[in-house]
Amino acid sequence: MAHPSTEPSNGYSQPTAHMTTKTQATASQPSSDRRRSVARVVRAASRSWSMVSAWLGAGVMRSAGMRAPRVRVKESEANPPRSREFSSQFELGRPPEGGYGLPALEQIGAEPPGTPPATLGSTVRLFVAAIPPPALAQRLAETAAAIAPPELRVTPAQNLHITIHFLGEVSPDAVPALEADLAAAAVLHSPTGLTLDAITPGPPRRPRMLWATAKATPGYAAIVTGVAAATAPHAPNARPARPGTPHLTVARLRGRADMRRWPARRPLGDAAFPLAELALVHSTLAKHGPTYSSLAMLPLGRQSGGRR
Repeated sequence: MAHPSTEPSNGYSQPTAHMTTKTQATASQPSSDRRRSVARVVRAASRSWSMVSAWLGAGVMRSAGMRAPRVRVKESEANPPRSREFSSQFELGRPPEGGYGLPALEQIGAEPPGTPPATLGSTVRLFVAAIPPPALAQRLAETAAAIAPPELRVTPAQNLHITIHFLGEVSPDAVPALEADLAAAAVLHSPTGLTLDAITPGPPRRPRMLWATAKATPGYAAIVTGVAAATAPHAPNARPARPGTPHLTVARLRGRADMRRWPARRPLGDAAFPLAELALVHSTLAKHGPTYSSLAMLPLGRQSGGRR
């Protein structure tokens, strides 16, 4: 007697079908796990990069003398908080609305706004100069204006000078003694003169200005060396003496302008510069350019207390 078959009509028993389904599910499991693992790695890398970005931004701001923003990783179920000591309204690694507002390079380390320029940092900015005659200064300013491209700002005629020696920041208390020693040094040197030969880009290796140049004479070099020695006890921030490069800056680059082609050298004929006295000059820096005021005029070669 034949027993009735327990297999379904399709020829597959139920247990076999169940095992097949379980096998298919198991085969798809690694792919799903792999996707979740990749997602976790991507999230971790993103958080790490954000922290590095914020750390670098904070370091730049600290080097600029600013207080770095305090930040915190955004909290979520996938990223539980690790610390409660940071707080911020912007996402880690991204600047706040409008950026960080870093100061311009020339403002880094400056005194707080509102500090009087004349007493900035309790010092005054001084240099010793030779002032050209008004007619020569006007001629140089007009020549510079005729050849200077828009990227250059022409120096006003009243500001033209040859820097004999740059003293830098000097204590106001040291100025009277500095002036006295400078006057004593001036009488040791006879009046002399220079001949301006051309207006040309300067400095030669990396031009940033237009100079009216002259060749140094022995008399000029002796004056520069004597002034540097006389003022050294009172001006610890003075630059080294430069007796070999007499020039007047007749124009300079505007801000961060980039000059790809400088004007050609313009010869100057019959441009005599008599050097009969020295000026002790106070320089005040401002956005529109420096302003100068003479503290004393000290004649060369004769005993005098100078004139103001």
